[in-house]
Parts: sequence; C-alpha cells; structure tokens
Amino acid sequence: MTDMPQVRTILIVEDDDVWARSWERALQGKVNFVWASSLAEGERLFRETPGIVLIVMDACVDNGGERPDSMPLTRRIRETFAGPMIAASRSHKYRRMLLHAGCNYEVSEEGDKADVPHLVMKLLG
Repeated sequence: MTDMPQVRTILIVEDDDVWARSWERALQGKVNFVWASSLAEGERLFRETPGIVLIVMDACVDNGGERPDSMPLTRRIRETFAGPMIAASRSHKYRRMLLHAGCNYEVSEEGDKADVPHLVMKLLG
C-alpha cells in the first residue's frame, strides 16, 4: 500500500481578496488554503484549524489597508507556532515591523506580493 502524501495546511491573513484568490489559484492542489480576511477571523482559524504548517501575514488587515495592525496577532501566534511565517506587505517598513513581531520570512525586497506562492512552495519543499 502506497502512502498518500498529506496536503499541508497554510493560513493566509489578508484582507485583499484579489491577492488571496490569486494565491489560492496558484497554490491549488498543492496546499490546503485557509483564508482569513480579518484579524479576528485569523486568530479564530489559527486556534480551530489543526495542522497549520505555514502562515502568511499582511500588515494592514482590519483598517482598509491604511495602518499596520496585525503585529499583535503575529506576536500571539508566534507564542505557540514554530513554523514559517511570511511577512507579505508591499511596504518595506511594514515588513520590518512584521519580522520584528515574529515573522521569519518576507516577500522580495520590492514587496511583490505575487512572490507569495513561490516562497510558500520553497519553504514547504
């Protein structure tokens, strides 16, 4: 009997549905994609979804993309999550804030969010 490869689950905390759906399409069939469009939903999904192996965090989630607000959630998640967390913001300053809060990877220096699927697959091997 052949062991079937287990599909790994990633959590995306991103308010922009265009980005989230783009990443979902690019990663379709490769990962189980769990998407939160708010910080509260992200926290709930993190608690309630077993087996999350990677998290992608946007910096500005609950305020229409105007101010960075996901750093407290990033810190809370990092208290119990040892896996890779990707800072996905176009702003270099905001990516630095996410890295300081607990993310350990970031999108390219140009802040290209289109890099997320490639980085996810690279980190998951």
